Amino acid sequence: MKVFNILFPYDKPLPRGKGDELSLANFYNDQKPKPDDELKDCHPDKLRENVAAEAGNAITEALAANRVEDINDLLHLQQQMTALQTANHMAMVTIEQKDELIAQLKAEYQ
Repeated sequence: MKVFNILFPYDKPLPRGKGDELSLANFYNDQKPKPDDELKDCHPDKLRENVAAEAGNAITEALAANRVEDINDLLHLQQQMTALQTANHMAMVTIEQKDELIAQLKAEYQ
């Protein structure tokens, strides 16, 4: 900082601080920095609020899209869908096995 002040003289005293970036932000201008305006969306509490709001919106949209009243109903629908998909897959495997058996029997009788 002192070398910089020698190369680029500044008529005001150097800022005193302990790692405070905001005190150095307006070193060469007379305006005070506005950290709240620039960083208001980057504050950890604000980020948590935004994530919670987005999660709430996603749940509400999922409930409306699936025409259910409760998130547990949506979970129940998902479990039913998984059970149906499993049953469908088992039926397809059974049909394939029967088709193979029919093909083998036809081959034996011809």
